[in-house]
Amino acid sequence: MSKRTDQVSELIKRELSNIIVKDFDCPNGVLITITEVDVSIDFENAKVLISIYPENVSSKVIKDLDNQINEFQSMLFKRLKMRIVPKLFFRLDDRLKTADEVEKIIEKIHN
Repeated sequence: MSKRTDQVSELIKRELSNIIVKDFDCPNGVLITITEVDVSIDFENAKVLISIYPENVSSKVIKDLDNQINEFQSMLFKRLKMRIVPKLFFRLDDRLKTADEVEKIIEKIHN
């Protein structure tokens, strides 16, 4: 990634996190964290990796976020004052779950 795409990724991550906290109707007891934003080189698309706790509501929360993508993009456009705001795509970040599984396997091997 170039320095510019890294900067835009971080900016979108920060602003979108604020938008989700303030404007997204999150179910009680659910924690949503944006772990990474990966903006394409042409700035047309942004893959937003999120972790959701508890995991059993992940699919519903992703669906709810997807339903509000247009509003999120509109809010980002107003806040970022960019000519083009990348199209958002929410994806569940399962890296932590995978890392936990690997850690458990390693622990079993050592025991």
